Amino acid sequence: MRSMRIMGVLLALSILTGFWQGVSAIDEIPEKYMYNKGGVLYPHTGDSSQQRFQTPENARQMFPPDTLIGVLPEDCVSASKGSIGNYYRCDHDFALKPENVNGQTVYRVIDAR
Repeated sequence: MRSMRIMGVLLALSILTGFWQGVSAIDEIPEKYMYNKGGVLYPHTGDSSQQRFQTPENARQMFPPDTLIGVLPEDCVSASKGSIGNYYRCDHDFALKPENVNGQTVYRVIDAR
């Protein structure tokens, strides 16, 4: 009986440890880190298999208007609005306008409210 209790406690501890490691790994999601390359910000994604970039919740504070971002977040959808022309509307009230810089498409943060 005593060995069953010990096994139960060890099993519970291993489950909690696994859960805690998963939760702590959330803070290390590569989409949260950006690096500057020639005046254009890119997400630090680590290896090439993780090329996902989501709009962060604080995007409007993190990226002021006219900031250049090198990738289009996955949550953005194409839109257009009067004099702004074609642009992308993203989560968290964030908008990006594509433009060509040195032969590469980058996205300028715009205020499209």
